[in-house]
Amino acid sequence: MHKSRQCSSLFSRSMLFLLCGVSVATCEGSGCIARKDTVLILKEFSGKCLRHLPDEELEPLLGVLSMNGRGEIIKSMNLLPGTMMPWYVWQLDECDDIKYVVLEGQNLTDVPGGASAIIYTFDADANLTSREWLFAGDRMDLRFGSLKYDRNLKVPLLSLTCNSIFDAEKIKRHFYCLGHGKVRLVRIEDGNHVLVPNEYRYERHTVGKRRAIPDLANVLSLLASEDTIDQLDALTFVSGELWDNELAAISEPIGVEQNLLSLKCLRDTPEIQKLLNRRKQSGHPWISEAASLAAARIFRESTALN
Repeated sequence: MHKSRQCSSLFSRSMLFLLCGVSVATCEGSGCIARKDTVLILKEFSGKCLRHLPDEELEPLLGVLSMNGRGEIIKSMNLLPGTMMPWYVWQLDECDDIKYVVLEGQNLTDVPGGASAIIYTFDADANLTSREWLFAGDRMDLRFGSLKYDRNLKVPLLSLTCNSIFDAEKIKRHFYCLGHGKVRLVRIEDGNHVLVPNEYRYERHTVGKRRAIPDLANVLSLLASEDTIDQLDALTFVSGELWDNELAAISEPIGVEQNLLSLKCLRDTPEIQKLLNRRKQSGHPWISEAASLAAARIFRESTALN
């Protein structure tokens, strides 16, 4: 009987995933959830840990997410049906453009490669302001999520706690700034709260959202900005693992030529070192640490290339 209930629950979850991802998301008229009802649903689930709720209790929330592109992300990322489910809903009072934040997550035991999450942000009228798929990294398992309004950065700051099956202390937390229609990775750290560089050598190793390697002008613009979040956004790339001499000598990974070109452009641009030297003097500890790591990494890798 217990096994039967488990199978029924798994089937129900898979069917709910498919139905919500297709029919509810594309419905019009009476079949859709009214905007005022969406607000009530988000309020109802706010402040609750949802990970162990029965599937049927999550149906109203899944309906809201499906109306806001859940099915599109799940399909585009080839996520297995039923593995991605709501974990948390937070309600914010300090932010102008974000009132509700929903985090969906999955466990490494349910997926090959690495776990991932989907983050949704809504304004006070339940209009979707951003939606992003986030990758925990190769063989990384997501454990917890937390959200707070950071008064220094002046935005909601999302923290995702994770574990690696290979090295439990290597990566412990990712931090994302939410706001102005964007979800931006600003820091990765280990179990000792020390900055860990992101990896751009292989797509499956890159923490955060999938994105093309930024062009030089965009990186310099962000790094030169007086906005703290812009600087942190740029530094996650500049301080990242872009190239490995021994690895490249063994085999050329896909995209390594693009990484090498980006690194060469950064190395050969006088502005980058000037900007990094300025950012090393920043009063924000995350910026000064990331700038110091970036400067050392660019020097080391440029020496290896020469």
